[in-house]
Amino acid sequence: MARAAFYPADGPVATLDPYNFDAFVEAAPLTIVEFYAPWCGHCQQVAPRYL
Repeated sequence: MARAAFYPADGPVATLDPYNFDAFVEAAPLTIVEFYAPWCGHCQQVAPRYL
């Protein structure tokens, strides 16, 4: 649901959660993870825009 709001499903940005985090990082060990809370005002102010 969060992915649909920010990024296309077939894009390079993945939405990770406690259920898929370990499997994703094991499958792609060279991964950059940004922790972001959409309800957090500070996170909203510094939210990056991916192309």
